[in-house]
Amino acid sequence: MNKKTILKMALLMSLGGVVGAVVSIGLFFMTDGFGDVFSNIGNFIINVSPFLYPTLLITMFFPAVYLYMKGKKKLLESKKLDEDEMDILEKESGKYLDMSIAINGVYMLLNFLLLGATIQKGSDMYFIVLALFLFNCIISSGLEITIVRLIQKEDDRIKGDPTSFKFHKDFVASLDEAEQHKVYKSGYESFQFSRTFTFFMILVSILFKLVLDTGALPVVLTCSIGLAQVISANVYNFRYANK
Repeated sequence: MNKKTILKMALLMSLGGVVGAVVSIGLFFMTDGFGDVFSNIGNFIINVSPFLYPTLLITMFFPAVYLYMKGKKKLLESKKLDEDEMDILEKESGKYLDMSIAINGVYMLLNFLLLGATIQKGSDMYFIVLALFLFNCIISSGLEITIVRLIQKEDDRIKGDPTSFKFHKDFVASLDEAEQHKVYKSGYESFQFSRTFTFFMILVSILFKLVLDTGALPVVLTCSIGLAQVISANVYNFRYANK
């Protein structure tokens, strides 16, 4: 590690310390006010929860369906063209289908976030919120399965049942070496980003525990996620290193 890298790391750590100190002091003097704000925001979200699920459906799921339909159309059109034009349209189709899967994945996670923020045991809207959540999850899963089966129909190399827990393993195994390399590279980059983000969230949860008295549970949960990431990464690294 050269001097420039060490200096850069020290500067970032110092900047992080200054920002953390300023935020801590600000939250310390504004704790009571923040408590009321958070409580009011929480109550508002719960009261309007029946409208938030349809809003999420319109703003996230419908665009995902539109991108799927556009990708499917280009994929079917490519089969009628010569090889060069077919490759161009297939790449465009792949981009639309990838975007559809990405947006649909965010849509699914936002549904879980919304459920956690709005559902309350004993609430008059308990079963309404639960029904809306389940409906959104079912259609989201249905879209993902539909996209996978479309790809499999057009490319018989792609294996795996999208309704099975072994799908991702079977899917990767059916790819060629270049495609597998892309999957592993993107997976590694995603792991590095998520690990950094998890450590950041651990620090935030500790800060909130000290200043806002949120309890130990957020710290335990974020640390558990970090442990799962580190342990699983090392287990798989050891497994593949000894093959």
